[in-house]
Amino acid sequence: MSEKKQEKGMNFPQRLLMFTCTVLVLLAVAFGIFYGSYRLMLANVSHSAAIIWALLATGAVPCGIYGGYRLGKVESRGALNGLALGVSTVSDAATDQVKAAAQVADIKVSTARAIRQVVVPESALLPDVINITPRKKNDGREVIV
Repeated sequence: MSEKKQEKGMNFPQRLLMFTCTVLVLLAVAFGIFYGSYRLMLANVSHSAAIIWALLATGAVPCGIYGGYRLGKVESRGALNGLALGVSTVSDAATDQVKAAAQVADIKVSTARAIRQVVVPESALLPDVINITPRKKNDGREVIV
């Protein structure tokens, strides 16, 4: 069974029932058309009226097919546009949420850096660099001067 059919939740008995009902409806429509034309012919319809009726019915079949095709095309385009609108709205909202989260993170980082910086008063700063190198005395000991 394909993954798409499993996602829709249609198992084999449901699909079989759907197919059977579709076939029964199509048979009922075909029977109604044939029975209606039979009763029409029994009602002593003239030959020319029967020919006109047959021509109109024959011409209606391609018109119905074309109309169904156009209606299906329009409906599918509308469904796709609706999906695109929904997806774009959700993606825009997600983008806004990510931007807001990034701004919050930047604020947290800058606040943490500001807190971590130690404020040193100017009086504590040394005026110049002092050279502190060990010196050796005559007896070999190191002394820091």
